[in-house]
Amino acid sequence: MSNDETTSPTMVGSVEDEEEDDETFLDDSILTISWHKEPVYAVDCHPQLCHTFLTASGDGTACLWKIQDGSQVQPYHTVEERGDSQSLAKFSPNGTLFATACLDGSVQVFNASNGSLISDLVGPTSSVEFLRWFQDSSCLFAGCSDQTAWIWSMSDGNPVNVFTTQAPVMSGCLCRQDEYAVLGMEDGNISVGELLPFDSF
Repeated sequence: MSNDETTSPTMVGSVEDEEEDDETFLDDSILTISWHKEPVYAVDCHPQLCHTFLTASGDGTACLWKIQDGSQVQPYHTVEERGDSQSLAKFSPNGTLFATACLDGSVQVFNASNGSLISDLVGPTSSVEFLRWFQDSSCLFAGCSDQTAWIWSMSDGNPVNVFTTQAPVMSGCLCRQDEYAVLGMEDGNISVGELLPFDSF
């Protein structure tokens, strides 16, 4: 797959309105990048490197990008998922790692400096609905439509907490210095779980 295809800023075009003359809609972006082949489901900015960002797409790829001189954007690392569409992508707070998740439940962690695979995390069996990092980047938290939520340690890639729920998990966050997990459910309920103590170092 080519990784250097970019285009200039584009005008979206015009539409006909029944009550008005043709109206032109302008694209306010300074640059439009035509690289992914399917919808881009996630974008995340690097926490320290202000010109670096991450994308995840339905074409099965996640890509690290760098903005150069405000007028050029170049991909410098690309990872391809073995299975389904890449639906989520998130940098760790310390900027050394990034995680991606897919509609088939696969979750992977990569080195943010060179794009190499660090961990292929196991657990979820269907779509991952959110990814959250611990504040110290030591663990990754994910909620899934298979009625589970998972926390993996980055020291070895193993799960350290697993929550089961009565409905598919749709959203989630970590509270009180990563002591509690709050989950939003498809059935309208909210589940609060206390994290089990563990040694992740």
